[in-house]
Amino acid sequence: NWEPCVDVRCSSPPEIQNGQFAHAIKEKYLPQEKVHYRCNTRYALLGSPFITCLKTGWTERPRCTDMGGNCGRPPPVENGDIVSSPKLTYLDTESVFYQCQNFYKMAGSPRVTCQNGRWSQTPTCRAACTASEEDMREHNIKLSWGNGDKIYSDDGNVVQFECRRGYKPAPDTRPFRVYCVNGKFDYPDCIPK
Repeated sequence: NWEPCVDVRCSSPPEIQNGQFAHAIKEKYLPQEKVHYRCNTRYALLGSPFITCLKTGWTERPRCTDMGGNCGRPPPVENGDIVSSPKLTYLDTESVFYQCQNFYKMAGSPRVTCQNGRWSQTPTCRAACTASEEDMREHNIKLSWGNGDKIYSDDGNVVQFECRRGYKPAPDTRPFRVYCVNGKFDYPDCIPK
């Protein structure tokens, strides 16, 4: 008693509104083969991103729902971190807070807010300046105050240097009041008297 052969393959998968296939599509699929969907920008995926070919046809496809004014993950900040664990989506007007890593100073607001589908301006984390005894000896200078052998200065701060004993300012040297600019001091130079 013979049974007719049945084609158990699935035909091309269905398209989804406001989304697309994540890879090229074939005309026929074998049972257990999967197809991957992804949503367009500003749409969130509801359901599994994969559908599977079964002998009875495709499993249920996902839907792409309009996020409205919602936002995706907050943007990364170099040398900074988000204080809380980031979520996949944020509602309109929801905020996150950033903090800078050690020896970095924040410029701008730590609070970043989802505004109608876009994140507000993120802060930047700027490097603090380090003046070591070695650096200062190389330029024949020392700090005008204190006798520490190392100094940390935040971005934008001013440090005052002077020549070591037995040295004088080099002709055309840089100023002795030095600003910390994004992690670097422009040192003045002193030469032997």
